[in-house]
Amino acid sequence: MTLRPWSRPGWRAASVVPAVLLIGALLPSSVAAAAGPAFATQPGSAVYNQPFGPEAVVAIKDGGSVVTSATGTVTMSIAAGTGTPGAVVSCTGTGPGGRTFSLVNGVATATGCAIDKAGSGYRLAATWSQGGTGLSAAFDVRTGPPARLGFTTQPGGAVEGLAFITQPVAEVQDAAGQRVATSSAPVTLSIAAGTGAGGALVTCTGGNTVVAVAGVATFAGCAIDRAGVGYALSASSAGLASGTSATFGVASPMPARLGFVVQPARGTPTLALAVQPVVAIQDANGITIPNASPRLITLTLGGNSGVGTLACSGGLSRSTASAVATFSGCAVDRVGVGYAVIASTPGLLSATSAPFDVADRLIFNRQPTSATAGEPFPSAPVILIRAGATYAASHDQGTRVTLSIKPGTGTTGAILSCDGGLTQ
Repeated sequence: MTLRPWSRPGWRAASVVPAVLLIGALLPSSVAAAAGPAFATQPGSAVYNQPFGPEAVVAIKDGGSVVTSATGTVTMSIAAGTGTPGAVVSCTGTGPGGRTFSLVNGVATATGCAIDKAGSGYRLAATWSQGGTGLSAAFDVRTGPPARLGFTTQPGGAVEGLAFITQPVAEVQDAAGQRVATSSAPVTLSIAAGTGAGGALVTCTGGNTVVAVAGVATFAGCAIDRAGVGYALSASSAGLASGTSATFGVASPMPARLGFVVQPARGTPTLALAVQPVVAIQDANGITIPNASPRLITLTLGGNSGVGTLACSGGLSRSTASAVATFSGCAVDRVGVGYAVIASTPGLLSATSAPFDVADRLIFNRQPTSATAGEPFPSAPVILIRAGATYAASHDQGTRVTLSIKPGTGTTGAILSCDGGLTQ
């Protein structure tokens, strides 16, 4: 719209001034001045979980000038795509996480802002309540001082006297478990006290002590000289809390039995089991022997064998690779409860799987009762998984059941909701 106050007789130019001032007063300052937030003081590099030094200061600026009349609040956040994924900034202001600060004369001063994960290339975003976001310069958040050791790669695939298939890797960490990339501490590997077979020793190629590179100690050729269960490794360095690996077994080189390392589970007639069986060659302690010579493993149906028939894609026999036989497409053709699969090979003890069911239907064991809109049912529904019309599935711990309003029933547009969601 164009104002032409002097185009009518009797109007004076002076009358234009109040009208223009009134229009300006009705527009938000962010629009009238095209102002937005900018960092007057950049956040400085910091240690994780400790306030920045210096703290960030944000001003509402129009060009290079602070708009001292600007009001509202400024909220801090980590700019998307910067820093360490999952990091969170928290401050001592107001609102969620204390990240909101009031403007005083167009300036908001952040207090107590800290980020909980170390990383590089962070940027803060300052969002003004009246519109607009400004980004800080990039900065880093450092780890704390070295405090402890931890395993980032667990040892695995151990056979007596042979190098682990998966060699351990330890790292120097701060108190929050973050790698201290500046550390070159010497790290020593040993068998954790009280674990494994008595008198066992671990030895590594080039020795059991490795100097960390950028905070990481990578071991090679590590082996344990005695078979046994319940081993754990310890990583130690002077002045740091020791780290302990997950427990593992050291297999004897002599195969003795088969074992299911993945149990079959959850069947529907003629359809592939939801979880397919995986069988391994093991020693007498039930530890998989990763370097065992290949063998042909055959499956047969155990429990309820007279009721159903087992079939697998490509047949019921599989050769092992690295001591493991992985089956696929295995299915049982009839409903039943308490099925089991038996794995066998000449010369070794056979293995019987955990029981599983082949079910084909869901029923309401407890019906929902009439209810008031928006209120919980007085009697909530309970669903039963059945194998045929008679048997309840008694070995099913994983099937997910979803409730919904049956199409064509009730009021159009109605929505069903349950505590914890519609799937259980």
